[in-house]
Amino acid sequence: MRIDFTEIFLAVLSLISVVITTLVVPLLKEQLGESRYERAAHLAAIAVAAAEQTINGPGADKKEAVVAFLKSHGINLGEDDLDAIIESAVYYLHGRKKEEEVQP
Repeated sequence: MRIDFTEIFLAVLSLISVVITTLVVPLLKEQLGESRYERAAHLAAIAVAAAEQTINGPGADKKEAVVAFLKSHGINLGEDDLDAIIESAVYYLHGRKKEEEVQP
């Protein structure tokens, strides 16, 4: 019997994304201030969507491109904060894709 760990991995990844989105993002808003956070989140959403559309490599390549984009636009945060903003944007993007797939 062969076990496919793909579904388990995706479930764990989804859970981690939810935790980051619900716990870390509010802390970032508090640290950065609402307007700086909104700008960083907006730029991250743009960069994540662009990376998903244009880069056919692994997720690490996409993340590297997103981090470079954010830094080039003056978003200078620590690695953990950048990860949280990027994961939040990825979670949002994938949620929107699932919604679009469900609608007729």
